[in-house]
Amino acid sequence: MQALPAAAGRLRLRVPLAIDARRAAGTFALGGLVAAGFLVAAGAAGESSSFVPARKGGYPGWLHEPLSSLHAGLDPSGVVLAFGAMWAFYGLALAFSDAVPPRHALAAIVAVHVVFLLGPPLLSTDVFNYIEYGRLGMLHELNPYTATPSAIPGDAAFPFIGWRDATSVYGPAFTLGTYATAPLGVGGALWALKALAAASSLGCVALAWKAAERLGRRPLEAAMFFGLNPLLLVYAVGGAHNDVLMIALGIGAIVLLVEGRERASGLAVVGAAAVKASAAILLPYLLIGARPRSRRFLAGVLAGTAAAAALMAVAFHAEVGPFLDTLRSEQHHGSLHSVPKALGSLVGISRGNPALRLATQALLAAAIALTLWHAYRTGRWLVAAGWGTFALLVTSAWLLPWYVIWLLPIAAITGDRRLRFATLALSAFVIGMRVPLWLGWS
Repeated sequence: MQALPAAAGRLRLRVPLAIDARRAAGTFALGGLVAAGFLVAAGAAGESSSFVPARKGGYPGWLHEPLSSLHAGLDPSGVVLAFGAMWAFYGLALAFSDAVPPRHALAAIVAVHVVFLLGPPLLSTDVFNYIEYGRLGMLHELNPYTATPSAIPGDAAFPFIGWRDATSVYGPAFTLGTYATAPLGVGGALWALKALAAASSLGCVALAWKAAERLGRRPLEAAMFFGLNPLLLVYAVGGAHNDVLMIALGIGAIVLLVEGRERASGLAVVGAAAVKASAAILLPYLLIGARPRSRRFLAGVLAGTAAAAALMAVAFHAEVGPFLDTLRSEQHHGSLHSVPKALGSLVGISRGNPALRLATQALLAAAIALTLWHAYRTGRWLVAAGWGTFALLVTSAWLLPWYVIWLLPIAAITGDRRLRFATLALSAFVIGMRVPLWLGWS
């Protein structure tokens, strides 16, 4: 009779020990991810390298301070190793997300965002195009939808940009918003847009938590899946991309719809598209999700569309021709690495091949139709929106690494394992295609 109480005591002892071990492992992973992220940001800032492509315009203090003062410069292989460590710690943190105290996870999310806010603009010069379009309109009185940066080669931002012969391809709300950064100077505008990207990303974390909570998912796991993702941190926050602002409005539309605020949801999704047109992929799925009050959602969409159209007409004289030409050119020529290009190269087909382009467009149309039908039939409109977004990414001839974050919040909120696996697999693809470039192997 004495054996039973003794066995129960040993069981009670082992259970707390197991919980403590999982909590310690999760906390260790969070600390490791922040430390590895710091090495990426500070290592890239410490020396002029390909990780900061804007260095071609010079390397003024506002471009690389304050982290460069730590003299933690790493060679490309060191930065790549630190980036790889971020992914390892990210996976470990997710594995123990059920045991991690929320305050530890949220503190790590904020800390790693601050790290990349303080770092230099990583792996892209797009933020300087944002700045230049604002300066075109505000300082030089040129329409960024018809004039290119090449029209003002003497401008202070011009040496830092990459796309010198392209008009703005961004929505009217964002393009007009960049006008406000022009009086700040190039350095001030960079810091303002970096702060906007970091704040938008943290806003996405809060919205992902709220959406998951409303849908009966685990909110902390959703927040960690999104907010600790290395691709988000290094590319989107580190590169100060407006995609983060776009998806913040997109997640906001999802939360509003779940809360039964259909009109506001319609306005929010149009607002996201007014930052970057890619957000329009969400609209038909949200419309299905708004049933049986779809009319309210459509009323919000129509109101938002009218406002965006009025903004385009008044501020930019409805000049959309060059904008559409640029988008068509991107799809025709393709990016350096995309899924269709990678598959085409395996069978000896060039990325500009008309048959390949037609096949991928047909595949996208079929995928969108199938996911919309599935959303309508089952009511799982948010998961369907994730797969529709995934189809858009894998069939597009123009795929850049930070585009994967379009899919990231949906995978985080739904908790769908297949969608999360697809998101991580696509992340591995876009990063794997670029590691040889970082290391100078190609």
